Amino acid sequence: MKGIILESRGGAKKSNAQRNPDYKLLLQYTLETLKNSAAKDIEIYIASATNSKYPNLSDRLLSIDGASKIDFATIDIDTFITKLSKEIRLSGQSGTEKGGNSTKRLFFHINAIETDILPIINDVKDKDKSKSLDIKQQVKMALENFKFDFKRNKNLITADLKLQVTHLQKGLKDYLGTTFEDYQWQTEFKPDTNRKDSIDIYGYNKVLDMYIVVELDPHRADSIAKKFVSRLAMMVNNNLLYVAYLYPGTDKMPVNEAYKYLGDCETILDVLNTNSDIKKQFLGFFLEQ
Repeated sequence: MKGIILESRGGAKKSNAQRNPDYKLLLQYTLETLKNSAAKDIEIYIASATNSKYPNLSDRLLSIDGASKIDFATIDIDTFITKLSKEIRLSGQSGTEKGGNSTKRLFFHINAIETDILPIINDVKDKDKSKSLDIKQQVKMALENFKFDFKRNKNLITADLKLQVTHLQKGLKDYLGTTFEDYQWQTEFKPDTNRKDSIDIYGYNKVLDMYIVVELDPHRADSIAKKFVSRLAMMVNNNLLYVAYLYPGTDKMPVNEAYKYLGDCETILDVLNTNSDIKKQFLGFFLEQ
């Protein structure tokens, strides 16, 4: 399917998690470009994360005045935006629900991309260049913007450390959920019910059939290796980005040894990718103290 993606608006204003604050301007520009190109038979879908509100693809397709295929040559932009915003807001809601979000992620399905329509695609890329990067680069950029004040010292008791890691896990999961809305996120997920192992933070994109696994550990080489082998074995048949997210460990944990194992993990997946259609990537990331 070819078309145009308009990212949703989200996150607190002026925060690191803020996303696409110019949503309405980009929507206006998208519609005007389609109108100026006299685009016909355009379908508009809700492209937000997969959930029970949209069990089928047809549930995501928006209709304006009963029509699901739009002839942009005949529309009035101002009237159309009002009607479209209402349909976006009501999408995925039952008849008893009120309110709703009118700045959801959209996909404009275009059967044949014409030359006149191409500028809107380039403009959207310029507005948010991170969307043109692969998922590993996007996640790396997101993690660099995530802030968490992790305190590690000799006087910190084990219970306090565990509580801090729990707060880190929840905060990072919520942040990833806001940043990557097209993934379903959860913590302590068990991909194999026959094993006790659970994944710290787990995201899945049904459309792309892509998994993101984030494991939180101190910068300890044996922890990195143990988690990597275990999770890779459980998800050997899945497209996967594995993220080893390392928080500060003790002075007895050599940082150089952690870097060495992170490099080994990446090398292993690079070799596996050359002999398989199943894509796997590795990202090692240190939380700055």
